[in-house]
Amino acid sequence: MANHIERRPNRRIRRAYLQAVRQARTSIDITNPYFLPGPLFLRALRQAHDRGVLVRLLVPRHSDVWLVALAMRELLESLARHGISVFAYERSILHAKTAVFDERLVIVGSHNLDALSWRFNLEANLAIEDARFAATATRSFERDLRDARRLGGVEQQRSRWSSLDWLVAKLRGYL
Repeated sequence: MANHIERRPNRRIRRAYLQAVRQARTSIDITNPYFLPGPLFLRALRQAHDRGVLVRLLVPRHSDVWLVALAMRELLESLARHGISVFAYERSILHAKTAVFDERLVIVGSHNLDALSWRFNLEANLAIEDARFAATATRSFERDLRDARRLGGVEQQRSRWSSLDWLVAKLRGYL
Protein backbone atom coordinates (compact mmCIF):
# COMPACT_ATOMS: atom_id res chain seq x y z
CA MET A 1 0.00 0.00 0.00
CA ALA A 2 1.26 3.46 -0.72
CA ASN A 3 0.02 7.03 -0.69
CA HIS A 4 0.83 8.62 -4.05
CA ILE A 5 1.03 12.37 -4.43
CA GLU A 6 -0.72 13.10 -7.68
CA ARG A 7 -3.81 15.24 -8.06
CA ARG A 8 -5.23 14.04 -4.76
CA PRO A 9 -4.17 11.69 -1.99
CA ASN A 10 -4.49 7.96 -2.46
CA ARG A 11 -6.47 6.58 0.46
CA ARG A 12 -5.36 2.94 0.28
CA ILE A 13 -3.52 2.97 3.60
CA ARG A 14 -6.42 4.70 5.36
CA ARG A 15 -8.91 2.23 3.87
CA ALA A 16 -6.75 -0.74 4.88
CA TYR A 17 -6.52 0.50 8.48
CA LEU A 18 -10.25 1.22 8.68
CA GLN A 19 -11.17 -2.14 7.17
CA ALA A 20 -8.87 -3.95 9.62
CA VAL A 21 -10.32 -2.06 12.61
CA ARG A 22 -13.89 -2.67 11.47
CA GLN A 23 -13.29 -6.38 10.86
CA ALA A 24 -11.32 -7.04 14.06
CA ARG A 25 -13.02 -9.53 16.36
CA THR A 26 -10.59 -10.10 19.24
CA SER A 27 -7.70 -7.61 19.40
CA ILE A 28 -6.15 -4.47 17.98
CA ASP A 29 -2.63 -3.42 19.05
CA ILE A 30 -1.43 -0.12 17.57
CA THR A 31 1.94 1.55 18.08
CA ASN A 32 2.21 5.04 16.62
CA PRO A 33 4.20 8.16 17.55
CA TYR A 34 1.79 10.73 16.10
CA PHE A 35 -1.67 9.40 16.91
CA LEU A 36 -4.09 12.01 15.56
CA PRO A 37 -6.21 9.95 13.16
CA GLY A 38 -9.43 11.93 12.92
CA PRO A 39 -13.05 11.23 13.86
CA LEU A 40 -13.78 8.39 11.42
CA PHE A 41 -10.89 6.27 12.67
CA LEU A 42 -11.56 7.14 16.31
CA ARG A 43 -15.20 6.14 15.93
CA ALA A 44 -14.13 2.82 14.38
CA LEU A 45 -11.81 2.16 17.36
CA ARG A 46 -14.58 2.96 19.85
CA GLN A 47 -17.01 0.72 17.97
CA ALA A 48 -14.44 -2.10 17.98
CA HIS A 49 -14.07 -1.72 21.74
CA ASP A 50 -17.85 -1.64 22.18
CA ARG A 51 -18.23 -4.96 20.34
CA GLY A 52 -15.72 -6.59 22.69
CA VAL A 53 -12.42 -6.16 20.85
CA LEU A 54 -9.40 -5.56 23.11
CA VAL A 55 -7.98 -2.27 21.79
CA ARG A 56 -4.51 -1.25 23.00
CA LEU A 57 -2.62 1.86 21.89
CA LEU A 58 1.06 2.51 22.51
CA VAL A 59 2.24 6.08 22.04
CA PRO A 60 5.33 7.97 23.19
CA ARG A 61 5.40 9.46 26.68
CA HIS A 62 7.53 12.29 25.32
CA SER A 63 7.08 13.27 21.71
CA ASP A 64 9.80 14.86 19.63
CA VAL A 65 7.11 17.31 18.46
CA TRP A 66 5.63 19.03 21.52
CA LEU A 67 2.63 20.45 19.64
CA VAL A 68 1.64 16.92 18.58
CA ALA A 69 1.96 15.76 22.19
CA LEU A 70 -0.39 18.53 23.28
CA ALA A 71 -2.92 17.66 20.58
CA MET A 72 -2.75 13.95 21.43
CA ARG A 73 -3.28 14.43 25.16
CA GLU A 74 -7.04 15.12 25.19
CA LEU A 75 -7.71 12.59 22.44
CA LEU A 76 -5.90 9.79 24.28
CA GLU A 77 -7.55 10.65 27.59
CA SER A 78 -10.93 10.51 25.86
CA LEU A 79 -10.15 7.05 24.47
CA ALA A 80 -8.96 5.87 27.88
CA ARG A 81 -12.20 7.11 29.47
CA HIS A 82 -14.07 5.09 26.85
CA GLY A 83 -12.24 1.97 28.06
CA ILE A 84 -9.54 1.69 25.43
CA SER A 85 -6.15 0.77 26.90
CA VAL A 86 -3.68 3.58 26.22
CA PHE A 87 -0.03 3.18 27.17
CA ALA A 88 2.75 5.79 27.13
CA TYR A 89 6.16 4.40 26.19
CA GLU A 90 8.75 5.83 28.58
CA ARG A 91 12.08 4.30 27.62
CA SER A 92 12.99 6.59 24.73
CA ILE A 93 11.46 8.38 21.76
CA LEU A 94 9.00 5.99 20.15
CA HIS A 95 8.95 6.03 16.38
CA ALA A 96 7.49 2.61 15.47
CA LYS A 97 4.38 2.45 13.30
CA THR A 98 2.79 -0.96 13.62
CA ALA A 99 -0.65 -2.47 14.07
CA VAL A 100 -1.64 -6.06 14.77
CA PHE A 101 -5.24 -7.17 14.25
CA ASP A 102 -6.66 -10.40 15.66
CA GLU A 103 -3.17 -11.89 15.94
CA ARG A 104 -3.21 -12.56 12.19
CA LEU A 105 -2.82 -9.26 10.26
CA VAL A 106 0.09 -6.85 10.69
CA ILE A 107 0.33 -3.41 9.13
CA VAL A 108 3.79 -1.86 9.34
CA GLY A 109 5.50 0.99 7.52
CA SER A 110 6.22 4.69 7.47
CA HIS A 111 2.62 5.87 7.88
CA ASN A 112 1.69 7.89 10.95
CA LEU A 113 -1.93 7.92 12.04
CA ASP A 114 -2.35 11.66 11.51
CA ALA A 115 -3.77 14.05 8.94
CA LEU A 116 -0.41 14.77 7.29
CA SER A 117 0.17 11.10 6.53
CA TRP A 118 -3.46 10.54 5.51
CA ARG A 119 -3.50 13.42 3.03
CA PHE A 120 -0.10 14.75 2.07
CA ASN A 121 2.94 12.63 2.90
CA LEU A 122 4.33 10.04 0.56
CA GLU A 123 4.05 6.93 2.75
CA ALA A 124 4.40 3.18 2.28
CA ASN A 125 3.08 0.33 4.40
CA LEU A 126 2.97 -3.44 4.19
CA ALA A 127 -0.06 -5.48 5.20
CA ILE A 128 1.02 -9.00 6.12
CA GLU A 129 -1.56 -11.66 6.89
CA ASP A 130 0.38 -14.39 8.65
CA ALA A 131 -0.26 -15.76 12.14
CA ARG A 132 3.43 -16.46 12.88
CA PHE A 133 4.54 -12.99 11.84
CA ALA A 134 1.64 -11.49 13.82
CA ALA A 135 2.69 -13.51 16.89
CA THR A 136 6.22 -12.08 16.59
CA ALA A 137 4.85 -8.54 16.24
CA THR A 138 2.56 -9.08 19.25
CA ARG A 139 5.50 -10.29 21.36
CA SER A 140 7.40 -7.12 20.39
CA PHE A 141 4.37 -5.01 21.35
CA GLU A 142 4.17 -6.83 24.71
CA ARG A 143 7.90 -6.17 25.35
CA ASP A 144 7.37 -2.48 24.63
CA LEU A 145 4.46 -2.41 27.09
CA ARG A 146 6.94 -3.36 29.85
CA ASP A 147 8.57 0.04 29.28
CA ALA A 148 5.25 1.89 29.22
CA ARG A 149 2.80 3.27 31.74
CA ARG A 150 -0.94 2.91 31.31
CA LEU A 151 -2.72 6.24 31.06
CA GLY A 152 -5.71 6.65 33.31
CA GLY A 153 -6.73 7.46 36.86
CA VAL A 154 -5.14 10.71 38.00
CA GLU A 155 -4.03 11.53 34.47
CA GLN A 156 -7.61 11.26 33.25
CA GLN A 157 -8.95 13.41 36.06
CA ARG A 158 -6.61 16.31 35.33
CA SER A 159 -8.46 19.54 34.68
CA ARG A 160 -8.40 21.21 31.29
CA TRP A 161 -6.40 24.01 32.93
CA SER A 162 -3.44 21.66 33.43
CA SER A 163 -3.14 21.30 29.65
CA LEU A 164 -3.03 25.07 29.38
CA ASP A 165 -0.41 25.23 32.16
CA TRP A 166 1.66 22.65 30.27
CA LEU A 167 1.44 24.70 27.06
CA VAL A 168 2.44 27.92 28.83
CA ALA A 169 5.44 26.20 30.41
CA LYS A 170 6.47 24.77 27.05
CA LEU A 171 6.13 28.16 25.32
CA ARG A 172 8.29 29.80 28.01
CA GLY A 173 11.11 27.50 26.96
CA TYR A 174 10.89 28.83 23.40
CA LEU A 175 10.64 32.55 24.23
